[in-house]
Amino acid sequence: MFIVNLTSYPWIPEIHIVVTPIFHVWYLLSLTYWYLISVFLKKFRLHPLTVLVTTIIFALFIRYINFHADGNYFAYERTIVFAPYFIAGYFFTFDKLIKVRAKLRKFKPVLFFVMIISVCINFLSFGNNANEWMRVFFGYVNYYQFDDGKYIFFLKELIQYIIGTIAIALLLGLVSKRKSFLSYIGQHTLYIFICHPIIYFIVYNRIDRKSMDTVESFLVSTALTILAIIFSLAIEQILFKIKYFVRNNN
Repeated sequence: MFIVNLTSYPWIPEIHIVVTPIFHVWYLLSLTYWYLISVFLKKFRLHPLTVLVTTIIFALFIRYINFHADGNYFAYERTIVFAPYFIAGYFFTFDKLIKVRAKLRKFKPVLFFVMIISVCINFLSFGNNANEWMRVFFGYVNYYQFDDGKYIFFLKELIQYIIGTIAIALLLGLVSKRKSFLSYIGQHTLYIFICHPIIYFIVYNRIDRKSMDTVESFLVSTALTILAIIFSLAIEQILFKIKYFVRNNN
């Protein structure tokens, strides 16, 4: 609620913040659900492929039925829609990850080409309505909010999972073993993830975006991204020093 008041976040009443996580906060709640699911999976030792296929089917089903409830309510719909990625990651051991990364590095150009083609096909399938192409990745938008029928929508949802899988494979193939600035950022993503909306809503929402052309929009977005990273890392360092000070004075 402090962040909402600080940034003047629109359209969400304060009383609904707890039950309707906004912006990026839904992920933290969903992550809690997924960790609880992992306890269940560890206990019953279910077959990975069976669990993954069942999760995808249920994710498609929830986009159809929706229980006539807001998909953001306790982040339940996003939790289910994006659960297949968590399930796949849960069954993907570190040893398997190392082996797969070694193989993927041999196919970097192919992965990049397939990714570009997949995104283009998916984007073109929505015709001139770019907003629909974006909303299909939100996780809480249901089929009746799209121009196509439910079966076409479900097909596009499956394509969304395929694109997501290719993107992950591409990322694994491109990530270097050597330490760099990006690996440093990767080690501190939690604070960046939590703190970046402060910059986003304080600065970005006060910019006249309609008057910008493509180049200006890109430059502003890049500058705000860098500013958000610097701000988040500064907050992390301040909190770390406070924690260090308190620990040494107790």
